[in-house]
Formats: sequence, C-alpha cells, structure tokens
Amino acid sequence: MSVPDTYPGSKKHRGEKPWDADPKVINGVEYFKVGHLAKALGKKSVTIRSWIDAGWIPEAPFRQSIKPGTRGNAGVRLWNREQIEVIVKFAVEEGVLDDDRRATYSKAFVDRIHEWFAQDKIDRKEGRK
Repeated sequence: MSVPDTYPGSKKHRGEKPWDADPKVINGVEYFKVGHLAKALGKKSVTIRSWIDAGWIPEAPFRQSIKPGTRGNAGVRLWNREQIEVIVKFAVEEGVLDDDRRATYSKAFVDRIHEWFAQDKIDRKEGRK
C-alpha cells in the first residue's frame, strides 16, 4: 500500500522541503530565518538559539524589524545563503555534526565561524559583497 502525497483531508504535501525553501527576498537577496539554518544543520531552532547564546556562532547579521503588537522586541534573525552554507560547511569539516544526538563542541569550528563572519562584515561594509 502506498502512502498518498498529501495529508488526509489537506492539500499540504508530505515530505520534507529543502532547507532553502521559502526564503525572504529583500532587495533581490535571499534571507533565511533561524529555522532554515536549523534545518540545514539537521538541528532544532532552539539548538541554534542556544549555540548563539553560548557563542558558538555569531548573532545573525541581519534582523527584520518587528511588527507592533508582536511578542518580543528583537526582530527576526536573518542569514543570507552564503552565510548558512559556510556555517554548514565548517560544521561538517570540524565534525560538529558527527553525533546524531548532540553537537560536539569544536573550538576550531567556533574560531573559523567567528573569523569568517568578521571578514564578511568588513567585506559588506566596504562594498565587496
């Protein structure tokens, strides 16, 4: 017996969307929320937020301003495609994602990410990106 492509009584399709589905496009640039980054890394959003709080990865360099009447005051964290791809690349190369259950802390991963993001910020400020 085969499983239908949609959920019963719904038009919503089964199956996983890729991490980069439904980006927010601003001035022709694709931006992705924390959930996108989490999916790209195979983790939950709460895990990514805890990595940010712990300093494993830098704060999101872009924020979407909040709407009046919404919860919180920080805005939505946003990363561009290149930033997410670099985070994933470094995580794989440094073995951060080797364990299915827990991320393995890697000083090399943290150092590489922070160094890359610092240079990316300089490059964007100077108009090289």
